[in-house]
Amino acid sequence: MIMKNTFFSTAKLNLFLEVKEKRKDGFHNIETVFCRISLYDIVEISIEPVKGVGSVCVEMVNGPDIAQEDNICYKAIELYMRKLRESQLDAAGVNVAVRIIKNIPWGAGLGGGSSNAAVVLKALNSYFKALSCEELACVSSDVGSDVPFFVSDRKLAIGRGRGDALELVDCEFSMPFFVICPPIPMSTKEIYNSLKLTNEKRDVKIFLKHLCRGNKMEFYNRLYEPAIENYPKLREEMDIAEDVFKEKANLTGSGSAFFFPYNGYDEKMLRRLAKKAGKRGWKGFAVEPI
Repeated sequence: MIMKNTFFSTAKLNLFLEVKEKRKDGFHNIETVFCRISLYDIVEISIEPVKGVGSVCVEMVNGPDIAQEDNICYKAIELYMRKLRESQLDAAGVNVAVRIIKNIPWGAGLGGGSSNAAVVLKALNSYFKALSCEELACVSSDVGSDVPFFVSDRKLAIGRGRGDALELVDCEFSMPFFVICPPIPMSTKEIYNSLKLTNEKRDVKIFLKHLCRGNKMEFYNRLYEPAIENYPKLREEMDIAEDVFKEKANLTGSGSAFFFPYNGYDEKMLRRLAKKAGKRGWKGFAVEPI
């Protein structure tokens, strides 16, 4: 059987992100609210049976210039096939080809790579029909912290642990956003290393209660302060965007992307935004939860 298909691979925002204690594995425990949004990559996947040992090919269009072995989708395929072998299922004899057309900015805290990996895992499992939902979730957690959320196919979820322990949220949430991605390379490790943990923690349940009721509230990200302290250029870009939107910028993940509630803007404001974007090298996206 040959499978050839094209998938939309969506991005995410962190509407809430609290950082807790550091773990023995070097990561931090977090509580976050993931929100899937209508910004996506296109992922073309081909799975074809062959005689003998199969092959893996991962190609990116408009993405960073990295070796395919360093691509998270390559890792996802390797881990899935290893799981099949450990389960004594036949994983040999297929060629897997993945072509990713990138629209989601790379390394911006929008989860593009994790989303791509989730699409690949689900496509493999659709082909082999080998793993249960629970087993696929375990494999996705080994691939990356955000991958289980994208495997879940939910609009909203609470992520705990490294972000991979999910509590799905059933909530009518439809607030649109405008996302800005400035051309600032940032190090997640550096931001976490400079984070000053305190005993004062925000409550994700209180945040979600207001979110689901449609109450006016502030989005929250514990990484906001260390991000702008380590990268003054990010604070400069936020200041310029805030002058246009007349609202506070909200960081997603460890950045560098930030977002605003998108309440609809007049033509004059949109012209100002376009002028700033062209001058600053921003990528901007009007999105909605999906």
